Amino acid sequence: MTTLPGASAGSAVPRDAEPCLEQIFQLVREREGIDLRAYRRGTVERRATQRLHKLGCSDYRGYARRMAEDEAEAHHLLAHITIKVSRFFRDADVFGHLRDAVLPDLVRQIGADGELRVWSAGCGNGEEPYSMAVFLADMSREGWPIPAATIWGTDIDEEALAVATRGLYPEGALAETSPELIAAYWARRPGRLGSQYELSDDIRRRVVFARHDLLSGTGLPAGPRSPAIPCHLVLCRNVLIYFQRHAQEQVLQLLTHSLAPGGYLCLGEAEQLTKAQAGHYETIDRRAGLYRRTREGLSGGSTGVVS
Repeated sequence: MTTLPGASAGSAVPRDAEPCLEQIFQLVREREGIDLRAYRRGTVERRATQRLHKLGCSDYRGYARRMAEDEAEAHHLLAHITIKVSRFFRDADVFGHLRDAVLPDLVRQIGADGELRVWSAGCGNGEEPYSMAVFLADMSREGWPIPAATIWGTDIDEEALAVATRGLYPEGALAETSPELIAAYWARRPGRLGSQYELSDDIRRRVVFARHDLLSGTGLPAGPRSPAIPCHLVLCRNVLIYFQRHAQEQVLQLLTHSLAPGGYLCLGEAEQLTKAQAGHYETIDRRAGLYRRTREGLSGGSTGVVS
C-alpha cells in the first residue's frame, strides 16, 4: 500500500490531513450524491492516494484543492474507488448453481404465465444481468416454458451503465463463456485494440439499466417497467466488500425487503449475511453465496419493493 509521509499504521492518510479528506468527501457528496463515509475507510484512502499521486499532488491538501477546481475529479475518484472488473458468467460454480438449480426452480414455481423478476445490484458494465438473460434465452431454446422476465441492472456509475447499454465487450470479458453460447448470442466485431463482441439485440432488450445508489435507502428506481411486487432473484456480488459494517446491514435489509418469499439472494464469495439478516434466509450454498428467502411460495404475503 502506498502511504504518505506522516500516515499512521494501516492508513494512507496523515493524521493532520483528516480535514482535507473530509473536504474531499463533501465534494463527492455534492457532485456525485454518494457518501464515501459509508465505504471501507482503507479502500477509500488507498484509492484517493493513488489518484493524488497520479495527478502529481504532493499531499491531501493539494488534492482537495485540485478537486475543488476540477469538477470532474469527484467522478474520477468515485470511479477509481468502484473499479469495474468482471466477466460474463464469472465464477463457474456460482453460475452453474444459477443455471442448473435456481432458475429451473423459479421457472417451475412461477409458471409460464407468470413474470420472473431479476435484479443485478451493482451491475458494473452489465455482464452479470446479461449473463442471466443469456441463460433464460438458452433455456427457452432448450424447450423450457420460460415466463416473461424483467431483468434490472443498476449501478452508481453512469459511464459503466453506458457501456452496458451498448452491449459491446472486449474478448477478455467472454473468457468464461462457452464457444456455443458466444456463437449463439454474440457477433464478433473488429476493433482498433482487437476483436470486440456485440450482444444480440434480443439479449440487450431483455435487460433494463438504471442508475441507483444502494445506500440511498430506496428500492428499484421508478419507471414503466419497474416491478410493482418483489424480485425472485437478486444478485449483489462483490459489492458489500466496499462498505463498512453498518452500510452492509443497510444494503442487506434493502435486498431482503426487495425479495419475494422463496426468492433467492446471491452474494459474493467473500461476503456473508449479517446476523440481523441471516434469520430471513436459509443457506443454499455458502461458497456460492446463495441464500433463499424464508416463507414458502413466490406470491402473496409481501408488501413490495421498498421505495
